[in-house]
Amino acid sequence: MIITIKNLKEIARLSKKSITELRKHNPERAYRGKELTKYQLIYQIVFLMDAPDDE
Repeated sequence: MIITIKNLKEIARLSKKSITELRKHNPERAYRGKELTKYQLIYQIVFLMDAPDDE
Protein backbone atom coordinates (compact mmCIF):
# COMPACT_ATOMS: atom_id res chain seq x y z
CA MET A 1 0.00 0.00 0.00
CA ILE A 2 1.30 3.42 -0.94
CA ILE A 3 0.53 6.26 1.46
CA THR A 4 0.09 9.59 -0.29
CA ILE A 5 0.01 13.17 0.95
CA LYS A 6 -3.73 13.11 0.20
CA ASN A 7 -4.09 10.15 2.62
CA LEU A 8 -2.12 11.96 5.31
CA LYS A 9 -4.23 15.11 4.95
CA GLU A 10 -7.40 13.04 5.22
CA ILE A 11 -6.05 11.23 8.31
CA ALA A 12 -5.23 14.58 9.95
CA ARG A 13 -8.70 15.95 9.13
CA LEU A 14 -10.50 12.85 10.43
CA SER A 15 -8.41 12.65 13.62
CA LYS A 16 -10.16 15.81 14.82
CA LYS A 17 -13.57 14.10 14.68
CA SER A 18 -15.19 12.08 17.45
CA ILE A 19 -15.77 8.33 17.18
CA THR A 20 -19.49 9.00 16.67
CA GLU A 21 -18.76 11.29 13.72
CA LEU A 22 -16.32 8.78 12.27
CA ARG A 23 -18.91 6.00 12.41
CA LYS A 24 -21.15 8.15 10.18
CA HIS A 25 -18.36 8.36 7.57
CA ASN A 26 -17.53 4.66 7.71
CA PRO A 27 -18.28 2.94 4.39
CA GLU A 28 -21.22 0.54 4.48
CA ARG A 29 -19.11 -2.43 3.46
CA ALA A 30 -16.44 -1.89 6.13
CA TYR A 31 -16.52 -3.58 9.51
CA ARG A 32 -18.63 -1.55 11.93
CA GLY A 33 -18.02 -3.23 15.29
CA LYS A 34 -18.46 -1.08 18.39
CA GLU A 35 -15.05 -2.14 19.72
CA LEU A 36 -13.16 -0.38 16.89
CA THR A 37 -10.84 2.35 18.07
CA LYS A 38 -10.83 5.83 16.59
CA TYR A 39 -7.68 5.06 14.60
CA GLN A 40 -9.07 1.79 13.23
CA LEU A 41 -12.11 3.71 11.98
CA ILE A 42 -9.88 6.33 10.36
CA TYR A 43 -7.88 3.57 8.65
CA GLN A 44 -11.08 2.02 7.26
CA ILE A 45 -12.38 5.35 6.00
CA VAL A 46 -9.14 6.50 4.36
CA PHE A 47 -7.77 3.25 2.95
CA LEU A 48 -10.78 1.01 2.39
CA MET A 49 -13.05 3.53 0.68
CA ASP A 50 -10.96 3.16 -2.49
CA ALA A 51 -10.54 -0.59 -2.17
CA PRO A 52 -12.11 -2.73 -4.91
CA ASP A 53 -15.31 -4.59 -4.14
CA ASP A 54 -15.02 -8.27 -3.29
CA GLU A 55 -17.39 -9.25 -6.07
